[in-house]
Amino acid sequence: MLTRLKVKSEVFVACAKMVTEVLGTGQIPGVRSMLAEIIEYNRTLEAFILAAEANAEINESGVMCPDVMMITTGRLYAIRNYPHIIHVLQEMCGQGLVMRFGKAAFENPDIGPDLAELLPGKGVTGMQKEKLMNFIWDLTCSSLAGRVALFENVNASPAPRMRERLVSEFDTSAMVADLKKIAELD
Repeated sequence: MLTRLKVKSEVFVACAKMVTEVLGTGQIPGVRSMLAEIIEYNRTLEAFILAAEANAEINESGVMCPDVMMITTGRLYAIRNYPHIIHVLQEMCGQGLVMRFGKAAFENPDIGPDLAELLPGKGVTGMQKEKLMNFIWDLTCSSLAGRVALFENVNASPAPRMRERLVSEFDTSAMVADLKKIAELD
């Protein structure tokens, strides 16, 4: 589950980077900050996966299992931030997600030449920019995107159940013991 979200975050990073290139907005500080948020999301998910692998243990059946607490915490982080990352990517696209005309309009002899002249991106044709925006629309705005977002939110265990698992299964005894010593509560 977490690996799937991490791989999807790689698609978000690639889309965001391509948007900055196609729109020529890659040097605008605000846009760079938005790209950084999407990269941060990707890198954080990667960190949770690596930590879960590094803390893996062999279970009673002799199977190496990743650290469940790291997987659970990573998944909580992923689903809590998923809607925000989608929003950031949409915001980076600006009006590009709204101003989509379709292949037929670009091929129309009456308006196609005007669209080709008025809508090119930086280093790409208007139709290529349209394809990128259509892809991002499908990924973030379509009815399928809404269904996928819902799936990510409730797949396997919803957030309240995962939080309950963290509270009931995470061993805080060493942390509490350290605090008692530091605060001289023994």
